[in-house]
Parts: sequence; C-alpha cells; structure tokens
Amino acid sequence: MLRFLRRWSHRELLGSWVAYWIGLLAVIAAPAFLEWWRLQRTDGRGRVSVVVDAGAVEMALWIAGPPLLVFVLWLLARPRNGGRTEPPAPPAAPAALRGGESLDEAALRELERRARDVRDPDRR
Repeated sequence: MLRFLRRWSHRELLGSWVAYWIGLLAVIAAPAFLEWWRLQRTDGRGRVSVVVDAGAVEMALWIAGPPLLVFVLWLLARPRNGGRTEPPAPPAAPAALRGGESLDEAALRELERRARDVRDPDRR
C-alpha cells in the first residue's frame, strides 16, 4: 500500500507538503478570487471580503494535519537498515581467487607474471 513512499527522499516529502499547502490555499482563496474576477468585469465598484468560519484548532489541523500524517506514513514505510533497500553487493574476487587459490598465491603469481613481462616484453 505504501510502497511508493519507500522510494521518496526528503525532497519528495517536502514537495508533497508544498503541493498540499498550495492546493489548500487555492481551495480557500478560490471563492474570493472568483468574486474579485466578477467585479473586475463590471464598472469596478464593489467590495470583496473573505470570511473563514473556522477555529484556530480546526485551521491548524487543516494546515498541519495531512503533512504530519504523510510524514508519519513515510517514516513507517522506510526500510529499517539505514536507508538501504538491499545490502550492497560484495566486491568481485580476482580471477585467480575464483579458481580456489589463496590471496597470497594469487599475489605471488601476479608478481611473477609482471617480472616475466619486464624481462621478456615480446612474450605477451
């Protein structure tokens, strides 16, 4: 259900808050803007006012409630392993080690190969 929130970084979270607040402001201001627009199309006489019939608690819940809810859901959806969704892949072993040699044997073989290449560069 909340899989999309797992992929969100803090930037997407903040962007969702800003989009919500812009939408909330648009919904609140739309009636006043429409009245202002209607008055502009007349001879310019008239008055526009906005009345908000909400208490301070109700307004605070409308402003902060949904962003806080999204934040809590975002925290719950995030992985618990330090932000990584899967463990990092181990580095690939050198070719000599994949054949069953130890690290010391592989290093010694590589040094011998380099010494041969320096003594006889045409042998490659």
